[in-house]
Amino acid sequence: MKFQHNRDIEINKNSYRYMFLYKKQLLYNITKLLDKLNIQFVISHGNLIEYERQKPIYHDDDLDIRMNVNDLEKWSKFCNENDMILPEYNLKFDGRFKKINLQLINGIQCRLIHFYNKYKIPVYKMNIHCDLVANIVSSKFWMNYNIDYNNLRKIVYLGVNTYAPNKNDTIKVLQDQYGKDYLIPDNINHLLKFKFL
Repeated sequence: MKFQHNRDIEINKNSYRYMFLYKKQLLYNITKLLDKLNIQFVISHGNLIEYERQKPIYHDDDLDIRMNVNDLEKWSKFCNENDMILPEYNLKFDGRFKKINLQLINGIQCRLIHFYNKYKIPVYKMNIHCDLVANIVSSKFWMNYNIDYNNLRKIVYLGVNTYAPNKNDTIKVLQDQYGKDYLIPDNINHLLKFKFL
């Protein structure tokens, strides 16, 4: 079994642990940044379904964050006044950082500047990123996330304090994307038995 975006890497205890810890650091940093900017956002798509199942999706090797399109002016101002590499938040963004018109089509990606390897685990050359996308964009790749940003849940995901849509909105968006049986994990997930770290 291979990762979704890193199809040349087998999922095993070491590679999964590295991916998990990388995503945890990435989620912590993007949450810190968006909270500082007072921008409303939620985990979404595979991350949200993983949270709702309370079971890992082992091949899901990225983060999906949907921010409130009404906060885009705050985000645009921040992008225009800063560089795409943000050492304070240990984040680096792609070339769309100052191109809000492109972000309105399909968002932007960020990665860690440095992976802090305090457990001294094996490190893998992987493309692990966060897709930061407004809840309404013009790309057909991203479904619209019509949720109530004034009624979000504070949750803990990957060991990080962050946000999810309220329960009713969560059911709605997950059913729209994955069907009414979204809580039933794929059989392939039972092949692996790693624990969250």
